[in-house]
Amino acid sequence: MKIGWVRDFTLAERPGGAQVCEDLLRRAVPKGVELIECPPGSVQPDVDGYAVLRCQRYSVEEIKQIVSKPCFHWAMDYWEWGNFEQRELIFTKIKNIVFGSPLHKSVFVSRWGLGEDAGLLAYPMDVERWISLREKSNGRRGAMWYGEIHPYKGLDLTITWAMKNKVTLDIYGIGLKGAEHENPYINLKGQCTGEEQGLALASHELFPHFPRAPEGFCYSIMEAWLAGLRVVYSGRIGLDSWEMPWEDLARNCHEAPTKFWKLVEQCL
Repeated sequence: MKIGWVRDFTLAERPGGAQVCEDLLRRAVPKGVELIECPPGSVQPDVDGYAVLRCQRYSVEEIKQIVSKPCFHWAMDYWEWGNFEQRELIFTKIKNIVFGSPLHKSVFVSRWGLGEDAGLLAYPMDVERWISLREKSNGRRGAMWYGEIHPYKGLDLTITWAMKNKVTLDIYGIGLKGAEHENPYINLKGQCTGEEQGLALASHELFPHFPRAPEGFCYSIMEAWLAGLRVVYSGRIGLDSWEMPWEDLARNCHEAPTKFWKLVEQCL
């Protein structure tokens, strides 16, 4: 079976949580399935169907081509930035859709009136990788935050929290330019991925996060918690909306890649 792999960015192009999820799904592809790369601008027609992940960079014409065949869509966005014609096509033409949390689904349905029949599947995670960091702690100290810098992530609120509580905060992430702070408690560390990210987690004891908008899942909070950090957060995050102990949710995250491919094969 040939399945077109539809995603906005590779992990190398954009090292964010959504891309980590997509990479984990890709690594779990079952035997008998051949993935055909279909990046924006190069959607391949000679496939049996498409696995559609983040897809806001595709043109209307490309989305029409994609939805003309059997598809499975994992909704990872709120689509608040535009491309609404593409959004309408995806959510009216694709019948097999999942969200990563009950919160993400409810907010999406409330905003756009779309996705009411979609299912739920916890985000995939390499759970053991993060748990193993608990044994690599090298003198935990202070707090850390990582993510992509934009207003909805509320980094300014996290910085204010650190200054108010006199907690040293090391900031890692994408787009740190412009977030400079002349404050003894705030350290901009730059981007970290892979092993560097693991070492950073093992070097801290707190992970604060105060998003301004509902987080569909909040990958970074779950990673930090699994690694043994104490998480401090406010706002609505998708993790909590599952209404189960995080230990149970972690097992669901571990099983998510296998469940994903079973769902894909059922609809294609």
